Amino acid sequence: MSASQVLSKRITMVCTLAILCISFVSGIVYVLPMIGKLTLGPHISWINYLLVRQTIWRVPIQFYIAIIAIILLTVHRSTSWSMVCSTVLFSTSLGMIFRNPYNIPLWITVVASVTALCASSASFEGGIKVFLRELFGTIKQLRQQPTSIWKMVAAMFAVAFVINYIHNEIVTRTSEEARDARLVEWYKDARNKTVTTDGIELKIFTDYQCPACSQQVPKYLETVLKIGSNTVRVELRDYPLDAACNDSSMSSLHPAACSAAYAVRLVDKELPDKVSNFRSWLYSKRSDLNDEIILKQLEEIGVSRPHDMFNDEIKHAVHADLQEAKAYGLGAVPSVVLNNVLLPAGLNPSKLELLLKSEI
Repeated sequence: MSASQVLSKRITMVCTLAILCISFVSGIVYVLPMIGKLTLGPHISWINYLLVRQTIWRVPIQFYIAIIAIILLTVHRSTSWSMVCSTVLFSTSLGMIFRNPYNIPLWITVVASVTALCASSASFEGGIKVFLRELFGTIKQLRQQPTSIWKMVAAMFAVAFVINYIHNEIVTRTSEEARDARLVEWYKDARNKTVTTDGIELKIFTDYQCPACSQQVPKYLETVLKIGSNTVRVELRDYPLDAACNDSSMSSLHPAACSAAYAVRLVDKELPDKVSNFRSWLYSKRSDLNDEIILKQLEEIGVSRPHDMFNDEIKHAVHADLQEAKAYGLGAVPSVVLNNVLLPAGLNPSKLELLLKSEI
């Protein structure tokens, strides 16, 4: 057999292997989703997690593939497994490069995996049958030598621990500090372009049927208490995602949100000492709220005339909040406005604390 024929055969074998690997992964994800029923969270299977996140314990899956390839190549001299790992390493790295074209380590990984693939292919003698025989033969050897498996696992997680530690302690901290600095710089620049306020004014727009609001708004208020409630003036505003009172809402995503906002206004007017608990109750019952339930609760806490929540004065007050939200360009909840600056949607409470401290 001539050299060109040998090269052609090996290239065909490698390409076939690559196609099989890609087809296998695609089949698991798209054709056989039942294989991935071991979930790591809502609607996320284990295979989807690996392909979407492409990390295990915050370490790229390419690392684990590379470690397996190195161990199989050095301990068992398995050229076939080296080819498999190199192919998968190449395909996953190439996929990530499409999303991160300027990531130099990924390019290095691609070059290294191609080099390893070519080297292992060149050193392999035999056809597809020999290749598959060696592939499954290595698995049998591993079964007969369980200590090798433990060494492999221990080596992977030992190095992964170091990488994870470096990532958390150095990379993440440094990048987080840089993001914090950019956020403060952006806020101060936006602050200088707005109408100034007296002191520190924080407006929190909420919807009492909004799941995110029920989680975030209490945390925002806790952040203010941590900073000092005397330093920051907090105002809770209404932005119900309900077309019944909100013209900006195309549909009644939360059909009882307007009524809930009206009810809070009424409680704040008649029983201000109970308004905080009433807000918490609304959040806790958000999925079951309707006018009847709200009116009944108003009566139970001691509101003399529950139906007054529908009077024009209260409706106008909620409408005023909606008009103000529109002026800020607000379109989602929860949203936070600090000194007339609309902060990024879904702001983490720790970032709010950072911005508040920058004002003190």
